Amino acid sequence: MHPRGFVDIAAELLREFRHSPLPADRVARRFVRQKKFLGANDRRFVTDTFFHALRHLLRIDESIRVALENAPYGDWVLRSTGFPVAEHPNDLVWAKPRDMPKRLLPMDKWFDSLRIALAAEDMTPGFADAQMVATFVRDFAIRGGWFREEWVERTVVRATELLRVHAGEKKVVRYHVRYSFPDWMLGHLGHGLRPSETAELLDMLDRPAPVALRVNALKTTRAEYLGKLEAAKLEFQPGRFAANSLLGTGRVREGDLPGAKEGLVEFQDEGSQLVSELIAPQAGMRVIDACAGGGGKALHFAALMKNSGSISLFDSVPGRVKNAVKRCESAGVSIANLLFADFAYREPSGADLADIVLVDAPCTGSGTFRRSPDLKWRVTREILTERIRVQSEILRRWAAWTKPGGRLAYVTCSLFHEENGAQIDAFLRGNPAFARVPVAADASMITREGDVQLLPHRHGTDGFFLSILRRKS
Repeated sequence: MHPRGFVDIAAELLREFRHSPLPADRVARRFVRQKKFLGANDRRFVTDTFFHALRHLLRIDESIRVALENAPYGDWVLRSTGFPVAEHPNDLVWAKPRDMPKRLLPMDKWFDSLRIALAAEDMTPGFADAQMVATFVRDFAIRGGWFREEWVERTVVRATELLRVHAGEKKVVRYHVRYSFPDWMLGHLGHGLRPSETAELLDMLDRPAPVALRVNALKTTRAEYLGKLEAAKLEFQPGRFAANSLLGTGRVREGDLPGAKEGLVEFQDEGSQLVSELIAPQAGMRVIDACAGGGGKALHFAALMKNSGSISLFDSVPGRVKNAVKRCESAGVSIANLLFADFAYREPSGADLADIVLVDAPCTGSGTFRRSPDLKWRVTREILTERIRVQSEILRRWAAWTKPGGRLAYVTCSLFHEENGAQIDAFLRGNPAFARVPVAADASMITREGDVQLLPHRHGTDGFFLSILRRKS
């Protein structure tokens, strides 16, 4: 197949994602499974280029937009291909005005292919060679029949040049283009960082994350499991911070991991593991995981507690914790139990109060942009505002379940200060019975307020936030 054929397939994946509510990784897995004619290398090209396009979408689109400024149809061309005249969309929904000439609508497909071709050029300089440019001349000028061949060639070549120019942009006010972030986010990312370090953070968020594993200490040790990985010819190394973390690169599926079905190992970012270790649940404690989801942190808590005590799992959407029960059985966890859906709305009694209440709050997920670059375009100001409201409500509700002298641990996978330190400040102003507890973490992780903020460019983890509050006796 000609390279342009693979470009068009990846462009089809981009369009399918645009109109799907599912996360990008799930859309990509389903898409490549349906394309049974693709070999392993072909699937890798399609998915790698698709995710690179998502990571650098704004820079790619800006390069095309500037190259199109002298388009024969002016704003019609820009609008028909999804380029708004004023501001780039951050939701990947590129609507077409109703008065748009119908003959321009097929250009949507061609420009998606151009986006993918530029992403491939960004990954492998020289990909958009003369032969590739010729295919776009054929599609736009010859097959389309309304553009001159020399104009199409000049536009594609110019977009390729601009892609490199924008990648080297040094003006802070243009960082949203260079690092491909919605401009409104730049006011929220990098709180407390110098501009130069903010650039390092943005650059790291544009890179793929490592594969991170947590070895289940209830069943094996990290050293023993490293031996199993070596036997399976999988390259991993111990993580920097968490006691049972392993880090690797490339693609690793659960089925590739020895003993995964038996609960020997879990996929879990090292930052998430470190957060649990810093909370430090002890054997015999009563713990409530108030936003349990799939139960990842509860499994780690059980290992840290040596399967002694109790961990109660709750989630506002009961269906989310169904898989947690199976995971507990596989991992050999015997101290976990599920709470009823109305549990959080009851008045807690003395026996219900917990030594540790973990609020792993729903958030924007901005700390996981390396793993989920689609969130950059799907998170909006409105979503951020709603998350802040929900977090405040969850904190207020579950604080009542913390026993005197017990700890309320608030966690997010966010880099937005409004969801993190500012949320805790607001909670403490209205709840004088709680106070921050100093956390024994590396100095590079501690914020001015005494909380923990993990940063991808400093620590190599996803962006995690932790604040531990003690309820006064």
